[in-house]
Amino acid sequence: MSKQGKKKGGKLKWVIIAIIVIVVIAAVGGGNSKDSKKSSGKKSESTSSSNNNSAKESAGINEEKFDSIQNGMSYEEVKNIIGQDGENISESDVAGTKTVMYQWTASDGWGNATVTFQDDKVINKAQFGVSSGDDVEISIEQYNSIETGMSYDDVVNLLGGEGSLLSDTDISGSTAQVYQWNGTSLGSNATITFSEGKVMSKAQFGLE
Repeated sequence: MSKQGKKKGGKLKWVIIAIIVIVVIAAVGGGNSKDSKKSSGKKSESTSSSNNNSAKESAGINEEKFDSIQNGMSYEEVKNIIGQDGENISESDVAGTKTVMYQWTASDGWGNATVTFQDDKVINKAQFGVSSGDDVEISIEQYNSIETGMSYDDVVNLLGGEGSLLSDTDISGSTAQVYQWNGTSLGSNATITFSEGKVMSKAQFGLE
C-alpha cells in the first residue's frame, strides 16, 4: 500500500473512532435525560387509555428492533422498524455530505438508541439500556488476557459470552464495533472496541 493510502486509512480509522465516541456518549447521556411523557392530570376513558398503551408498546426501540437495524438502511426503513420518527439530536453538512443523528427512546421509558445517517444511509447505531446482553460475568484476570489483534470470536471464547453490542459503525467499508461485558460487582464492566473484527482497544471499570 502507498504512503498516501496508508495515510488515508489511518485518517478514516480515527474518524470512525471519533464517531464511536460521540454516539456512545450521546446514547449514554440520553439514557437518563428524558422521562417518558405522562398524562397532564387528565384521565381519558379506559378504552382510549388502553389504545394508547398498545401504541406505546408497539412504538419505541427495543432489543429486537435494534438488532434489525443494519448499516446502509435508509431513515424510512429504520423508522418502519421502530414504528415512529426519531428525534433529530445532531445535524451537519460538510462538503456536501449530510450527517444526521436521530435518537429513539425505549418503549418502557428506560434506555435509548441513536442511529447516525450519512446521506440517508445508516453508518452507525448505538444503544444504552436497550440490549440486555448475556448473563456472563467476567473477572479482571480474563480482561487482562485480552490482547490487541484478537478476533471477536477469540474474545467470546475467552470470556464465555457474546457480550452486549453498544455500537456498530460502517464508513466506506471500514467497520468497528463496541461490545460490553459485565463484571461480578454492581456497575463493573469491560468495554472492547473491534476494528475490522480485531481488538483495537479495551477499557474496564471496577473489575475484580
